[in-house]
Amino acid sequence: MMRRDHRVVLAHVLACLLVVSMLLAAAPSSSQAGPVVASARPLPLIDRRPARPDTTAQEEEDAGRAPGDVVEDDANSPYPPDEYDDASPEVPLKLVLYGIHMVPTGRDAKESGRAGWGGGGKIVASVGPLAPVGAFGLGFEVVNLLSRTRKFFDPVTQLRVEQQTSQNLYRLYLGAEIGAHGHGFVRPYAGASLAAWFHNIHTDVVIPNDADPDNEIRQSLDSDGDASLGYDLTLGADLNFRGILVDGGVRFLKSFGVPHQLGLEAERIHPGYVQIYLGIGVDLSAGGERFLD
Repeated sequence: MMRRDHRVVLAHVLACLLVVSMLLAAAPSSSQAGPVVASARPLPLIDRRPARPDTTAQEEEDAGRAPGDVVEDDANSPYPPDEYDDASPEVPLKLVLYGIHMVPTGRDAKESGRAGWGGGGKIVASVGPLAPVGAFGLGFEVVNLLSRTRKFFDPVTQLRVEQQTSQNLYRLYLGAEIGAHGHGFVRPYAGASLAAWFHNIHTDVVIPNDADPDNEIRQSLDSDGDASLGYDLTLGADLNFRGILVDGGVRFLKSFGVPHQLGLEAERIHPGYVQIYLGIGVDLSAGGERFLD
């Protein structure tokens, strides 16, 4: 009887173990239990660059670094260095040489000069917080306002004598421009400048030599020059052909306190002029790299 009870208990235990094993086998695995909640901690970044060679503490100290400092070595880096890291900021810069046709406006200017031709040059740089919208310009011009020759004949000998008069205007100006000074094709601008003017007029008496024009007789009859101040207002534009510029526009000029050309005690006048200019230049931005390419 005792042995039979032991068999019954052993059978119950085996049955219980079988049931537990079946339950464990039927239970879902951890991969199927539901979505896995990601850890709040970010995954560490993996540095795939080649490992730097080990250095000793003495080598680190000699290099001015503390042991363990992380140092970027561009020479051993598999990534190409950024070629623009050390590039200096580009400064829009242009140089222009131009021809001028200047016409006097108003009575003062028309009485003291005539329409004339000349030339000049300017350099324009766009720097500071206004670049590339604002720019500063420095220029110089020379214009001939009067070139006249009068001929006189001696009634007895018929010797020809010429009186040659020439009036020149020299102008140095400094001002500012507002407009396009970037890399566009059409770049309009407007500007204003203050200028130092120098008017020079001289008259010579000449006895020409038709057989040898270089062997004429010339005597200075009168020469006078005077300086004054003035201003100008400009509207213009340039066309940018990959660094080659075609620059043109119109300009109104005004001068103050210019001596009238006639008489030693001439009154002071304030002539005004309208100027049309057209020229060619180069874009020197970033050292002229675009022009040289």
